[in-house]
Amino acid sequence: MTPFEDALNLAAMVRIELRGRQVGAYVLTKGKNREHLCFVFGFDCRGIHNTLTDDQVETVLSQLESGLKDLPNGERLTIHLGSFSADCKRQQDLAQLTHTAPNKALKFLLTAERARVQQLTQQGLRKPKFLRLYVTYTVQTGAEGAQDIIEKVISRGETLWKS
Repeated sequence: MTPFEDALNLAAMVRIELRGRQVGAYVLTKGKNREHLCFVFGFDCRGIHNTLTDDQVETVLSQLESGLKDLPNGERLTIHLGSFSADCKRQQDLAQLTHTAPNKALKFLLTAERARVQQLTQQGLRKPKFLRLYVTYTVQTGAEGAQDIIEKVISRGETLWKS
């Protein structure tokens, strides 16, 4: 019997700070002998609002097309769209606003809004949506395939990790 970890391709989870932003990724092993490292980056997106003008939609789609052209061959982009009937986050936000409201009238309106959000959620009419993008980036074993400084650093780190 082998450990559960042997059945997974997950090698590690990493978090780095890059240009003032924290970036995290799953590091997977790929290939027959697990000779390649595959980084999977996840991004939460706001999505495209349905009330945008035609010009705004054209701009968004143009930017999306430009981004997809930069996706290297063999890499994947997974789009995960979800919708759940939940109101926890909104209820917390409204409770905080109610707590800091300067007058009773505003507190009353916020309390009524909390009740309405709860009612819509229970009826299944309020379903906040989320959009997540997962992008892979695979590094070949050895520095001979490295094309830029980041690939060279990752390849060197991989060599040190395996030794």
